[in-house]
Amino acid sequence: MFEVTPVFAAILPAERAAITGLLVSDQVAEALAVRAGDSIATEDGPVGVAGVYGYPSDGRRPCYGYAALAPAGDSDAFDECWIDVWPLSSDIPKLLHTTLLPTQADDERPVLSQLNTTRGASFEGETLFAGRITQYGGPVALALGAGLGFVAVRSRRMHLASALHAGVSRADLAAITALETVVWVIPCLVFTAAVIGVFAAGGADADAVTTAILGGRIGLLAAAGVLLGTAAGFGLVRERHLFRYFADR
Repeated sequence: MFEVTPVFAAILPAERAAITGLLVSDQVAEALAVRAGDSIATEDGPVGVAGVYGYPSDGRRPCYGYAALAPAGDSDAFDECWIDVWPLSSDIPKLLHTTLLPTQADDERPVLSQLNTTRGASFEGETLFAGRITQYGGPVALALGAGLGFVAVRSRRMHLASALHAGVSRADLAAITALETVVWVIPCLVFTAAVIGVFAAGGADADAVTTAILGGRIGLLAAAGVLLGTAAGFGLVRERHLFRYFADR
């Protein structure tokens, strides 16, 4: 049995009922066949079960896996102060020390620890994000798209030069080429958006927007690269090179 503040259930978290009483772990609830809203018979009479919290064996401290938590006053003194914060901040230790009460010199010094250290004692999210393997995805997509657009136009250079030789204005031919490129780029963007949506929906809700933005940026850069490559390839087509294009075919 541990005494906790009334808001401690929000950290666990717990399945709550609209009554006051104990918070019990899911192991205790299973052993006693109770759930939130039921009561437990004790020597002092029945006690309500205000909630049931999950506490899996995933590397965290095991002391609360089979326990009951009794609410106490917010102004009482406690042996521990828990905090659930994301993202991590270097100011957290300083804030936690503000919860300490004055002690004697020979008293045990407070210890700052992590509930679960399975994945390490710290998280350098910004460093990991900056060094991710996909950090160059945008420039690579732009370059690949530009190469694809350039090759797509260069493979048709004889037909384009032939159209210029037949009297089609360069502006009209450029518009036609751009429209033809857009026609096959749009389905690629739609497919890319669908793939990004699947990955965003499959991850954490908090990361869905970030995943969509990062993935969408790569897709848009690839599409921009295709258009730039198309423009560059078209710009190199010359009517006077028609017979050379024919010979190189």
